[in-house]
Amino acid sequence: MTWNLSKSYALSVGLLANKLVGAKGIEFSHKAQTNVKPYSVAQMKNLQSQLNSLGFETGEPDGIWGPKSRQAIRSFQLQHQLIADGYPNKEVFVKINLVTNKTRDNMSNINQES
Repeated sequence: MTWNLSKSYALSVGLLANKLVGAKGIEFSHKAQTNVKPYSVAQMKNLQSQLNSLGFETGEPDGIWGPKSRQAIRSFQLQHQLIADGYPNKEVFVKINLVTNKTRDNMSNINQES
């Protein structure tokens, strides 16, 4: 496998040009990463259960984010016009709660009409 050096070259030239005109260059921020908290096992189990109930197969809910969960989340994201990266994030949790609550409400309305 060979690496396309043209992208690295273009990036380097761009950074050098910015430095020549007084720009700071690349800065790394560690502060943004410290506020990120991982989701708990209980939250992931709940997410997996919700995905399963909506037809996105994750297998037995175990709270572990593995390949089946990643694929199920990606499929859910695609169906609901979210960024389909397969990662559990705030948007996925919010959307799945909205969808499952709406589905639950629809089912209770159907049961009341019967």
